[in-house]
Amino acid sequence: MDVAIRSNIESLKTITEVTWQDVLETDCEGVKNKLLLEDDYIKLLDSLPKQIKNSILEPLGVSKTTELPRPLANQTKMDILSIGYLKEFTSQLTGEIAIEYLKDGLVQSGFWESVEKTSKLNRTIYAFMLSQIDVELLQMCYLVSRCEKFAYEEYLLLMDMETIFDPLKQAQLRQIEQMGIVDPTITIDLINGILERYESSSSTNLSSTCLKILHYNNEILIFILRESQRGGLRTFQKYIVDMNADLIVFRFSPTLKDLRVRAVSVVKEEVYLTIANNIIINLDQRLPANYVKRSNGNSIEVFQTFLQTLLVDNVPGVELNLIELVTPLPGKPLITVEKKSGEISLIQSLEDTSRKVTLSLLIPDSTVKKVKVSFAVNKKKHIFTFYFSEVSEQIYITISGTGGGSQKKRSLVALLHDHTDARIVESRER
Repeated sequence: MDVAIRSNIESLKTITEVTWQDVLETDCEGVKNKLLLEDDYIKLLDSLPKQIKNSILEPLGVSKTTELPRPLANQTKMDILSIGYLKEFTSQLTGEIAIEYLKDGLVQSGFWESVEKTSKLNRTIYAFMLSQIDVELLQMCYLVSRCEKFAYEEYLLLMDMETIFDPLKQAQLRQIEQMGIVDPTITIDLINGILERYESSSSTNLSSTCLKILHYNNEILIFILRESQRGGLRTFQKYIVDMNADLIVFRFSPTLKDLRVRAVSVVKEEVYLTIANNIIINLDQRLPANYVKRSNGNSIEVFQTFLQTLLVDNVPGVELNLIELVTPLPGKPLITVEKKSGEISLIQSLEDTSRKVTLSLLIPDSTVKKVKVSFAVNKKKHIFTFYFSEVSEQIYITISGTGGGSQKKRSLVALLHDHTDARIVESRER
């Protein structure tokens, strides 16, 4: 144990102040300003767990800080200062999270029981001093601790079916919606390439970089540092103006099916969703990825209300033009019915008892894949398509089509929501 602590003191002394400050975001000047007198060093040493304090005292042949030879040797001061940096660093962390991250290594080395017995006040720094300290370990603990403090938006991976007409391809994409992507390989180089292309193509004049990718707690964590806006900071001596940088955190499930995102409010949703979608597309160019908010799902009951409302043309200015469904008939054939006459509704086209046409009876037992509607604005009709995906007993309704512009699309979404309570999301623009 003493050997491990002593080894870590030497490791801490190899970490430069620049690294402490710029990588680990530790206030080195604040630590040094508290160590102006020799008594300040002694005070810091006395605040440390007994085992760490002894690792500095014993090589000097003393057992108490009052027995230390004065003036303190520079080597002793450097030892205390390096632990002071670590103590300041750990003060930023959520101790339970950092210790949980270190636990596996501590169990393997046989030190976990000793850490558990340490007082809560000193447990975090003691856990570090018994681990194998390096910059990588410290940064990982810092990022994991920070990310657990954030609130996240939750998203679900769907496929944009707007340009997919092959039924077999559609079925394959539906399978990916249900299962996700098996063993995805995501690297820092991949992410940085996506970021570079995004900032360039969007002409943002901002810089962004992938700090780390971490497989942790059954998630793939991606940490991106991105400039957000120009801002100033009033210090005592001067006013500093520069580009603020903020952390964007992606937390993917192992198959990328589920996503949680953290970003500050000034970062528009379009930014991080484009990055997330491009991660999928760069893994497989054939996948039309479209992450949507999980909260935008609809219950089966709401979806049925939405569908029935369209079937009976019960929304002013909205008419059903096409319905595509997988029927319960043998072989589960895909049937598409499109309205060609403006005189009668589509549902009337499906019910002609004189000719024994009763296709409407198939609808309740079928899986509806998409519908097209016409939306009348100022006596002009605009065509929009709705696609349906069922994931985890929720139905996601996606609207696509530029028929008349984005404002008319949003007006239609609002109108249908008012009549059916359905949540509708827009397909990703290409």
